[in-house]
Amino acid sequence: LIGFVQVICGTPLALTTERASLTHIHWLQALLPLAIIAIVITFAARGIQIRAQKYTDATSASLILMSESFFATVISVLLGYDQLSPRLVIGGLLIIMANVIMQFNFRKSKLRVQD
Repeated sequence: LIGFVQVICGTPLALTTERASLTHIHWLQALLPLAIIAIVITFAARGIQIRAQKYTDATSASLILMSESFFATVISVLLGYDQLSPRLVIGGLLIIMANVIMQFNFRKSKLRVQD
């Protein structure tokens, strides 16, 4: 279903907004990386994530899925594809803070305000 939606929605978008850059792609060289991304990352990783969600609550699962973009950005910066910017740092800190706050048990903490 994920692949179907990506093809149906992505193809018209790519053909209308990326027409000029599509001619510069060497398609034979791009097929293997594209297949790896499509099969391993999209289908296998997403399938594992969806199956594992039943073992956690909805909020934690959404925060874990949200952190996917954080780790993708970190890897992209480490490999030199993207430049580290203040916006990336702030966004990453917000994602990490959201995960920490979500996992923190305020009821058992000593920081709780006494009645």
